[in-house]
Amino acid sequence: MASLTHLMHFALPGSPLVAAGRLLAGALLVSAALVCLCALSLVALGIPGFERPLAMGCLVGYGALGVVSWVAWALGHRQPRLDAQAIRLAHRQAAGAFLRREHAEALAAAWRLCRLAGQEAGAWLLLREIATAAGDQPALRRARRELSRLASDHPEP
Repeated sequence: MASLTHLMHFALPGSPLVAAGRLLAGALLVSAALVCLCALSLVALGIPGFERPLAMGCLVGYGALGVVSWVAWALGHRQPRLDAQAIRLAHRQAAGAFLRREHAEALAAAWRLCRLAGQEAGAWLLLREIATAAGDQPALRRARRELSRLASDHPEP
């Protein structure tokens, strides 16, 4: 899937940004790419006034738009750095408090864990279990929503 996204940046620069919900940046890049394609079409049709230097400029510009599109997309999809030590500590605190049936402390530690490792399903699974035991319906709904989001982002084969 990632390779298709990477190819889309050069097939129509900006289109992956539009698909990802970054409409302004995507629309600007798509518009510029369409202008380049129109100019190339005029050169290909042999319309007077549209000569070879324009075609080369459009090709270079189109490639540059693809690179800009890819860079903008990559910057928006960077994975945050994980602090493994802080994650282990929050997990240990949440699990320990849960086993001691100290639900308020367990919930606080589980929320901390989810902030530290929000892209990890295990953090949300632990929050779901603690929220269920504590009877915290808003936390339970949030954990289920995040687990569903993570499952849709990373479907199993």
